[in-house]
Amino acid sequence: MQRAIPRYVLLTEVTPSRFEGGEGSWQFTILAVAAQERTVVSDVEWGQSEERLHLLSVVRGLQSLDQPSAVTLLTTSRFVSNGIRHGLELWRENDWHWEHFGELVPVRHADLWKRLDGALAYHRVTARYWTGCNLSTPANRPQCTELSRHATRRQAGRVAAVGPRLKLFSGDMAVAPAI
Repeated sequence: MQRAIPRYVLLTEVTPSRFEGGEGSWQFTILAVAAQERTVVSDVEWGQSEERLHLLSVVRGLQSLDQPSAVTLLTTSRFVSNGIRHGLELWRENDWHWEHFGELVPVRHADLWKRLDGALAYHRVTARYWTGCNLSTPANRPQCTELSRHATRRQAGRVAAVGPRLKLFSGDMAVAPAI
């Protein structure tokens, strides 16, 4: 008998530094779909760009799962969602370079994209861009939880309004190879 693959929702959030070389933070929240379990992890990084903080939160969130899982990634970063959707396969084929005005240039933060690519080979991930939810505000947590549950049930290609000012843009979606 085959065991069911565990399902999770991974929500990521960053607070970028207000000045060059300052303190920025990242946070990920993992919600188990079948159980009412929630894991929140955060850390502070010095001198990191906002893009790098977003990638760190996604990579560390996926690497924290100890077995192959089906993961719905909700990220506030178009950089991450577009990179997963449009870039990873091409960058891998071009030895982590991309064409910029007719010239092949190295992919920014290639070390983290490679780690993310490895995690995507292990987990089945659906990445979605979303806005309007701040997990660090306790009043928003119930809405964020409801948004994440709703997101796992929605089909791609539609915009779903959930709660006041919360929108899930499910059209930005990518699925990593199935395990």
